Amino acid sequence: MAEKATYTLGIDIGGTKIFAAVIDKNGKILGVGRKATKADKGADAVVKRILKTMDEAVEAAKVEPSQITAIGAGVPGMVDDQTGVV
Repeated sequence: MAEKATYTLGIDIGGTKIFAAVIDKNGKILGVGRKATKADKGADAVVKRILKTMDEAVEAAKVEPSQITAIGAGVPGMVDDQTGVV
């Protein structure tokens, strides 16, 4: 049985935009998603927008979510690794 291909999802969470991309093992971008951050709508709204942006990138890449084996995120500012707060 052939091994199923796996992919990585990268996400950039910025003050004005959220950008996500699915890449293959060679670094080729297969699909992207982009949305405005809309931080003024609150943390819950931003989290929902992050998830929608990730879904958009996976859909554009035409891969199954189960094929995403790693996620990397970039965020501005300090992250408290004890609480997870940015």
